[in-house]
Amino acid sequence: MASTKPQTLDRQQANRALYRRRAKVMDHARALARSGEHADHKSIIALLTAQEDDATIRNGLEAYAFRAQLDRLCALARGSALQIHLALACSAVYGQALL
Repeated sequence: MASTKPQTLDRQQANRALYRRRAKVMDHARALARSGEHADHKSIIALLTAQEDDATIRNGLEAYAFRAQLDRLCALARGSALQIHLALACSAVYGQALL
């Protein structure tokens, strides 16, 4: 009878590696947002999805909450209090960031 433990361990290691890679990409996205070089999440996500082939990572970058976080970081980096206020208001009212 063959043991399934090696398969389970391999799967767990693969999941951990994917999680670490996804975290690294998301941290990089946050750093780009904090740089002040990007107006909103759209240019950051376009840049990073062109570099990443994994659909799981791309889906993480495109999650609503993460896009809103990037928009807020971009607004903070660009020093626009009005833009921050609008991003928060649009998130609350429309359920999406309009920046």
